[in-house]
Amino acid sequence: MEERRKIWAHKLKNRDVVLFGAGAYAKQFYQEFHHVYSIVECVTNCKEETLFSPDEKTKLEIHRPDVLKERGNIFIVVCVRQSHDILEQLRAMGYRYGEDFLESDILRLMLSEKKIAVFYGVCYIRAIYTCLMESVQFKQEFDAMYWLDYMGMDAGQEQLFFLMLGLCDLFVCNAFISEQAQRRNGIYTERLSSKCRIISIPILIFNGYYPCRPGEIGKDNPYSVVSCTSPFAPFITPDREINRMLEEGINTKEILKRISDPGYYAHEFVVENYEKEMRKLEMAEALANISICDFLYERHGRERTFLNEKHISNIVVRELAQRILEKLEMTKDIPESVCAMRLLYTSEVPVYPAVIEALGLDAYRGTTRLFTFQGDRVLSFEEYVEVYADYCCSMKKYLELGFFKREV
Repeated sequence: MEERRKIWAHKLKNRDVVLFGAGAYAKQFYQEFHHVYSIVECVTNCKEETLFSPDEKTKLEIHRPDVLKERGNIFIVVCVRQSHDILEQLRAMGYRYGEDFLESDILRLMLSEKKIAVFYGVCYIRAIYTCLMESVQFKQEFDAMYWLDYMGMDAGQEQLFFLMLGLCDLFVCNAFISEQAQRRNGIYTERLSSKCRIISIPILIFNGYYPCRPGEIGKDNPYSVVSCTSPFAPFITPDREINRMLEEGINTKEILKRISDPGYYAHEFVVENYEKEMRKLEMAEALANISICDFLYERHGRERTFLNEKHISNIVVRELAQRILEKLEMTKDIPESVCAMRLLYTSEVPVYPAVIEALGLDAYRGTTRLFTFQGDRVLSFEEYVEVYADYCCSMKKYLELGFFKREV
């Protein structure tokens, strides 16, 4: 811990620090470190920004990034939320990632007097990270960061990630199932120090409430379109039954009539499918050192434990975080209020009446929450089906017209 701080403090010693960005991130970094390091300048790409005033006494003139070429021995701290374009801009100017510039949140970790925890995996690993940062004891002992498994890394980011792995004291990751993911995870865990503690969480993909055919599990909706700035969208998780009927030319009114029928699925099929899916979760759990199936059995039907086939609910996220605290012999002090937070950027997919009746899923009756970038929408089962069908029909048409480009 002390050695890591010395290494990174030495990188900044006798160098002028330049902040790239003039918003809240820059102000926070300045307020934390201006008394330790020589923060002399602020640059942004925004021509309208002219003055950086992080406190009542300090006023720094804001320049454009091209002035950096005239500067001597500097270290650039990138203080923005979306940093990708700026990182590429600085690389193009000849600066080296990790040597000449770094994001403010990562540099803060490097300079921290606390232990470092790295969270790596699918999206609910990030949600667990968010929960743990609400724990007083965990936050007192650790500073933390997360990397999403499905977000690619360029060479510079991967180099820094490897560096972080060698420095971290706690590595929280998924116990991946696929051979490819296990190999990738193995490459990362080999970089950890012998003193680093590893806590693994099972992969929780569950079709017990959303029956589907073999080979369809975990696949995204073919009619869902995301922007280049976000991997999220309201209907990434597909309703395969609706999609199939739309392909057959069946109208929304008839689709709704069919899937609302309590006999749409046979009772025996639903029960057998649920039991099979729970056995798969138990097998996934056997690869991890944090268990959760007992909690899923206990809350089955009484509370919503899955938002959709690939996303657990907030109560499950919180329970996993509590069990990590228990593993670390810390107080399980994560407040219940985290369950009201938006921990995952996804929609609740409604469960068909046939499944609700067969499995006694009282918690899944009534309304469902649809994620949008303008806030959640609360919809009835009928409203969700109508909005989903309309969206898929529209996107299918636009994709066929070439309005959007599919990645190969």
